[in-house]
Amino acid sequence: MTIYFQNISDIEGDNIYNITDWRVNGTSLAVLNLPFEATNNKTNDFTTYKQTVTEENSPIYNNSNGIYGGAYEFNGNNARLVVADSDSLDIRNAITIETWVNINSYSDFDSIIVKPWNQSAEPFFLYTLALSDDNNYYLGLTSGGVKIICNSSSNSAVSGWTHLAGTWNGTHMQVY
Repeated sequence: MTIYFQNISDIEGDNIYNITDWRVNGTSLAVLNLPFEATNNKTNDFTTYKQTVTEENSPIYNNSNGIYGGAYEFNGNNARLVVADSDSLDIRNAITIETWVNINSYSDFDSIIVKPWNQSAEPFFLYTLALSDDNNYYLGLTSGGVKIICNSSSNSAVSGWTHLAGTWNGTHMQVY
């Protein structure tokens, strides 16, 4: 199924943006969908899983700096969004993680999306989509206590929006 939206606006001429939650038998295909809409709850999960998301250490929300609507700015230190742990966020057979990022600066191993595994020793994550010390995006997974990394083929863009996706199908990893 494909949805095509063309030149859609409301009666006042304001643009309308669609948030799609693809479902099979009433259950969302995605386990987390955070479009950061400028509503009362800008971290509302639009999936049937209704993950709980909280702001920690004051990330800055701007309702007009995103690709479509709002976006968060993080201080590069400890500001973040935290999704409560849930079995639905565990890897089963495959995983795709995607997001839009606008990097202003970077330092060694900046996490963009991460599911922590161990905070005090390697490997630190179950999965992560991150920026490495050589300015490449990478997808990292931990399987059987072994860390597996797949680097992107090009350096990240600084000061511009980039759509980022990392996939793993059970045997092959790729970063786009």
